[in-house]
Amino acid sequence: MFEIEFLPPEVDAVAWATEHPSFVSHRILIIPENFEERALSGASRLRGGISLATLELMLQDPRFEENRQALEAGRNAISAWLESAGPENATVMLLLEEGDRASAIVRGAVCSVLQSFNSALIGAGSAIGIKVSTMGERKEAVDYYLPGYIAAFTMTNGIIGVTSTTSEFRRRGILKLMAASPLPKSSWILANLALQVALAFLLTLLMLAVGHVIFETKATVNLLSVALIPLGSITFCGMGITLGGS
Repeated sequence: MFEIEFLPPEVDAVAWATEHPSFVSHRILIIPENFEERALSGASRLRGGISLATLELMLQDPRFEENRQALEAGRNAISAWLESAGPENATVMLLLEEGDRASAIVRGAVCSVLQSFNSALIGAGSAIGIKVSTMGERKEAVDYYLPGYIAAFTMTNGIIGVTSTTSEFRRRGILKLMAASPLPKSSWILANLALQVALAFLLTLLMLAVGHVIFETKATVNLLSVALIPLGSITFCGMGITLGGS
């Protein structure tokens, strides 16, 4: 999904993006020097702030009145340490191009990773979890190919097969002989349509059986799919008779 390239620290990120145009937008993440030390230092200050807030709550609770002196001493010590530690934290810079449609997605992904780092550095777990599941059964690629193959074979039999047969009958004069016989033209046309419908159903059953036995497909048959088989066969067969007889 990503093509990652590491740039030397001395390279100007904006100038590099200008000199290396691409069909996709550049997204540059600048990690400052001493990032690890700053992150660990910031995590220590954050832990101290959490401890200080916890002590403040305990001092307000009457149940800890007996330990008030020790709690105040701990609060004062942590406050003094936080004042001397300074406010410096680790900060990364994310550079995005103007007009990047995926900028919000990229920004969200980077923020999510940084938030995971923050939680891990202070030893915080997850109070709320998420479980992702899919609705329905997972379909393999062959489950999507199977309907297309059935439709393609139905179309091929109706257009190419019937067109070739009708053209050959017309070339050899068989159509003229049939026209001179007592057989009505409608009967011959209906016979072709019935044959193609029967072949389409036979082909569909064969494809479903082969797919189920060999590829373990999970195709489901409903009334709409059953109705589409004769409808498609009649349509393509009619086109084939029209093309072959013209």
